[in-house]
Amino acid sequence: MTPDSTPERPWRVASAAPQHMTGYLKYLIDYMPASGDQFIDTPTMGHMPFHGRGSVNTTNMTLRDVLYVPGLEANLVSTGQLAELGYTISIGPYGCRVYKDDEGMDLVGKAHYVDGHLLELDFLRV
Repeated sequence: MTPDSTPERPWRVASAAPQHMTGYLKYLIDYMPASGDQFIDTPTMGHMPFHGRGSVNTTNMTLRDVLYVPGLEANLVSTGQLAELGYTISIGPYGCRVYKDDEGMDLVGKAHYVDGHLLELDFLRV
């Protein structure tokens, strides 16, 4: 089974991911292949090659600047990348919330806990 023929995979909120990433090219629109060999360094997965980047636009998610990392079995949303874009991320016993403003009035994303400690996205519009 190739990565593009696999069933839908959830998107996980990841504080250790330096960028949004997916191993599934089928999720990306506006895909732009990388020029030459490109790599991303991650604290938990090491030095990984990526082949390009694009956007994700589904019923539950709008996300730009997502790296295509062949072989990556997870879809990862980077809290650091969201923070750099000015979003406020709140993580607590309820799960995760992403706000467009500092006051927590404009909710643009939400995630819930699965398997005790993993945050799985319900929706994200950034």
